Amino acid sequence: MIKLQANTAGYGGALRAMLLKLAAEFSKFPATALPVSMYIAGGAALFLHVGERATEDVDAAFSRRILLEGPFNASYQDEYGQTRLVYLDRNYNDTLGLMHEDAQQDSIPVMVDGVDGKVLDVRVLTPTDLAVSKLSRFSEQDRD
Repeated sequence: MIKLQANTAGYGGALRAMLLKLAAEFSKFPATALPVSMYIAGGAALFLHVGERATEDVDAAFSRRILLEGPFNASYQDEYGQTRLVYLDRNYNDTLGLMHEDAQQDSIPVMVDGVDGKVLDVRVLTPTDLAVSKLSRFSEQDRD
């Protein structure tokens, strides 16, 4: 299990703040529609595993089709004092690249302080599934 604690600063703190906003939105859903599972991929997943490679957009798939109201983002100060933004990429689609059929089932739970897992079940792809998804895209950024 991976933990995002309340005292997390920088990128991790902004990621946590964005997840808190999502959980607040999902808490308005009927109880029968909960929990919503969120499967984090891409650079945000890499950050959760190794604490590096912060990315602005958060690539994530959800366990059900959802309509989200407002923007889901949060800002933070990077190591150079620059203000940066973390936001949910609403265009991410996990069916466009190579993904193992059990990737969601095999995903790792992420415990986020302040997020009720009965509302938003945050999960991250395993390192192997993350590597496969990155290699299948094989963009210049992924090669670097």
